[in-house]
Amino acid sequence: MQNNTIFGHYLSHHIIVLNKTTSTNDYLKDLTAKFTPLPQFTAIMAKTQTHGRGQRGSIWEAEPGQNLTTSIYLKLNKLDISNQFFLTVISSLALYDTMRHYVNKSVSIKWPNDIFIEKKKICGLLIESKVSGRELTSAVLGVGLNIYQTVFPEDIQHKTTSFRQLSLQGDISFIEVVETIQAHLNHYYQLLLKSRHDDLLEQYNDKLFQKDEPAIYRSGNGQPFTGKIIAVDRDGLLHMLIDEQHIKFDLKDITYQL
Repeated sequence: MQNNTIFGHYLSHHIIVLNKTTSTNDYLKDLTAKFTPLPQFTAIMAKTQTHGRGQRGSIWEAEPGQNLTTSIYLKLNKLDISNQFFLTVISSLALYDTMRHYVNKSVSIKWPNDIFIEKKKICGLLIESKVSGRELTSAVLGVGLNIYQTVFPEDIQHKTTSFRQLSLQGDISFIEVVETIQAHLNHYYQLLLKSRHDDLLEQYNDKLFQKDEPAIYRSGNGQPFTGKIIAVDRDGLLHMLIDEQHIKFDLKDITYQL
């Protein structure tokens, strides 16, 4: 398949397509350091990303030309550091809506910011922010979305999916997908600018993976337990009900058993 067929047209506003880079997040951060200011929601796309990163230092594996790897620049209007989790909220909601645009199946947000379709991961997000004093001034949102890939490493194939595995046929324009993400991100960022924190958090919680469902998890020491997700608070902590007790978890303290 020709590259211009995979990636669609090249006339989109504020989207830069690279043949190859180590990390779209690193490329975009370097770009913001050299060229200030960048237009809001500027996106960097790479046909091949050699050192993509995920949450907690994990590696994002993507076959060249098969999946979308992109990073989007977000200029923040003096966002107080106490509201940092709302970057995760608006980004996750934008990706959720994008998946709903393309896929007529069950979509959910696995805390804090993975997007699942029918209990399988299709999209991951890595947010890197710039801080000045008590304020966040900008953020780079790194997105990895499985598009055409159908064969995954053995250790994740049972819990990973893609647009192609979900029976989306024909050519999928990567540019169009990025434009859709940008549009939804702009919508939710406008709500954040209006301090609609409660509304945003309610929407996020309504879409949580395994919310109100008893499921098996593992604690930080590897011990399995059964719990039920209740909600995520504005600090990003996960609230669970375990043996009738209300317990909060940070990201490093719990693992989903998938």
